[in-house]
Amino acid sequence: MEFFKNVISAAGATCQLLIYMDMWKKPETLYSAYHDQQGVTERFIKHGMQNALSCIVYAPDEQNVGSWTYEVDINKLLKRVEMYINFTKGLSLQKHQLEIRAGERILVEFSTKYTSETIKYIATKCCCQLLGCWGNSSYYTCQLLVPGAHALAQCWTDTDKLFQGISNWNSKPIDLRHPHLFYYGHLCAFTKLKIVGENEAYELDDVFSGALTLMSWILHTAIATRLCHPSGLQKKH
Repeated sequence: MEFFKNVISAAGATCQLLIYMDMWKKPETLYSAYHDQQGVTERFIKHGMQNALSCIVYAPDEQNVGSWTYEVDINKLLKRVEMYINFTKGLSLQKHQLEIRAGERILVEFSTKYTSETIKYIATKCCCQLLGCWGNSSYYTCQLLVPGAHALAQCWTDTDKLFQGISNWNSKPIDLRHPHLFYYGHLCAFTKLKIVGENEAYELDDVFSGALTLMSWILHTAIATRLCHPSGLQKKH
């Protein structure tokens, strides 16, 4: 989550993040992918360990590397695939005060997988809105995230477009719904009370954030028509 927050901070409040996610799959599917029969992933992980050891000027010979075993664990709790090297014969580098016991495993790499729930959780924690999702949810998905402030600004714009042409704000979309006036002001009041939640609530905030009787609507219409738009709320509050 810190990664997404840092990206947004660097890119600005109007940025849009297009992110590809590797989704959580059946454990047996993940295991076969990371412990493939061709041994591609195993060679990659062992090569990574060799490079890590070379950083301390130690180059294991082929016999030493041949004694390593590659192991894959599917961590269901953390929703990730963990790739280990098991030093079956151990490794002792006294010069570097490095002692790996025989049979001890070293975690070389892990690959986190995601679910729809975790993606929504990440978006919420980063104060972002999930605007779109494409792809096969069983394998990979592409997510479009935008910062919350940008999403709200776009929502204002979409609301204005939606309500263009309304001549009678007391009219209703259908008989069982509230007047158009309520839905135009609802977004503003709901944002102020439920999302921002820091400013004092005025009577009209309560009116537009919930539901009132038709008689109450008639009494509030004259005032609400001037104050329900976001620009009106900013001037008033």
